[in-house]
Amino acid sequence: MGEFVEREFGQAEQKIERGNFKRALAQLADVCWNVNLSDGLEPFERIRKLAERVRESADGRLADKASAVIALTEQRRKALYETPAARSVPRVTSGPTPMGTRTTFAFWAGAVAILFMAIGAFGPWAKVLAISINGLDGSNDGWLVIGAAAIAALMFVVYARFAGFGPLLFAGLAAVGAIAVTIHDRNHIKNVQLVQVGWGLNVALIASILLLLATLGLALFNRQGRQVVELAEAGSGATGASDNTTAEPITESKICPDCAEEVKAAARVCRFCGHRFEEAPVQ
Repeated sequence: MGEFVEREFGQAEQKIERGNFKRALAQLADVCWNVNLSDGLEPFERIRKLAERVRESADGRLADKASAVIALTEQRRKALYETPAARSVPRVTSGPTPMGTRTTFAFWAGAVAILFMAIGAFGPWAKVLAISINGLDGSNDGWLVIGAAAIAALMFVVYARFAGFGPLLFAGLAAVGAIAVTIHDRNHIKNVQLVQVGWGLNVALIASILLLLATLGLALFNRQGRQVVELAEAGSGATGASDNTTAEPITESKICPDCAEEVKAAARVCRFCGHRFEEAPVQ
């Protein structure tokens, strides 16, 4: 197996051990679409076993998604090894991270924004002639920005491990609070004669706005779609219709690596979360 596939397996197993089943299933679906003929049957067997572990440990929608991943695994195995014409189906790659390119960018943009919020809080917020006053002096409003950055950092750690909308909500509220504090102080300083706004206050304000935008981006890229279990049902329905000579061919499907929802194999953009698929060249 390739280095990418092996690494994805290791990360998926770690997520299952931590109980992060949603991300693990999305990663297994991504691996399934990256398996090729040279990898053999072993990857499909590993995907099936890991998905069965999730199905046994989870319930409700996650159990249904695990069943859908198992059905996708069987469908891909048959397409590669039992149907010669299906070997030309394009494979989908999404890069080395299970979160997806846009989600990863938004996540790290938010992390950088949190760092610069702290830097801005320690920097000069006001300058009177040759004297600089940092955010931790005077009214101590810089500590409010530090607190908001700490809350946002904690919520980003929780989001990275468990996903969900809750951590993003609290991180966004922390960003809004920091924006309100910095705008208030900036307007107050501008109205005082002989006092100039320091670079630290501007950095804290810009970083707080960037954190809010990153949080909104993460919420947008990871919004939940409708419950989709038709993949497993389609697989069982196709088996029951195998004796009918007029049965319609099975429509190829794939699972989005970002939101773990089912879309058509030919889709270039996920209709649930907007993830853009990159097609590997057909060999």
